[in-house]
Amino acid sequence: MGQYEGELGERGLYRLLITAYSTQYESAGVVRQDDGESGRIGFYGSEDPSQGDDASPYILSFDLESPLGDAVATQQVFLSYRALPIAEDFTGFLLDPVVFGQSEPQRGDGTGAP
Repeated sequence: MGQYEGELGERGLYRLLITAYSTQYESAGVVRQDDGESGRIGFYGSEDPSQGDDASPYILSFDLESPLGDAVATQQVFLSYRALPIAEDFTGFLLDPVVFGQSEPQRGDGTGAP
């Protein structure tokens, strides 16, 4: 995170703000009830250990501020980008048909429940 403020003319100001961060985590996601009750999956376990997220938001902001008599005119423009490729299985299907461009061979949860 960083911000810079500078003068614009004799009384105006401008600000440039940049923020960014990245995080990665693993998540148990949805766990079948029968797997938890039977002990096949422990309290901290997961049906698929590759589930989780890798989030990376970026924000760029630019402000202009200029006094006009007894008031102040302000204008702000900002851009925001957020990548959020969550990998979790909420299908509820035993089989999930493979479609063109899909990288995983199968995404179903194995329950066969509708």
